[in-house]
Amino acid sequence: MKITIPYGSRPGEKIVSEGFFACPFCFYKRPYVRKKVVKVNYLGLINIPSSKALMEYIHCGGCLNTFSVETIEPENQLKIKISEQPLPPNSLFDEWQFAYKNLKCEEILENNPENNMLSSTLMNTIVDQMKKAGVSIKLKMFDETKVHMYNILSLSNKWFECKSRYNNNKYFKSNPVADEKYKQFSAMAHYMLSQLP
Repeated sequence: MKITIPYGSRPGEKIVSEGFFACPFCFYKRPYVRKKVVKVNYLGLINIPSSKALMEYIHCGGCLNTFSVETIEPENQLKIKISEQPLPPNSLFDEWQFAYKNLKCEEILENNPENNMLSSTLMNTIVDQMKKAGVSIKLKMFDETKVHMYNILSLSNKWFECKSRYNNNKYFKSNPVADEKYKQFSAMAHYMLSQLP
């Protein structure tokens, strides 16, 4: 019996440093991670990373874009004009609370018989994303808030995509109550995204 041991090389990433910088895309002070791509030689389960970098780059924690290492050089940082527009005020959390109450999120999660037209895994997931958005707004973690809002938009679009695809299917009945609720969640997510930096 012949045993073969896999060997070869593949790219790998290593974190070199972390910090804050003036992001040329966000125009705000953002956290960044400086990473280098290295060649990793492997023999079976043994990985041997090379010390020589194939390339290095800066990864912005806000917009998630990548930039050249020169971006964090002091002379280049001074050229980037930081936005004078302040980050969203505390009233953003008040707007989230109003939307959460107005969209009757708690009632949807209670599986009230009156809301059986809305009780579905998809709707419950949207409400869960709404709750998580509230926490991230409260903690002023606006990039995470954006992710939750994009998830709400994506899930709402999924509903209408399925509706158009399976509209003639006897198992996918017309549900105007749910249609209206998905539209409301989609509009709310669009509005909240417009208020975030």
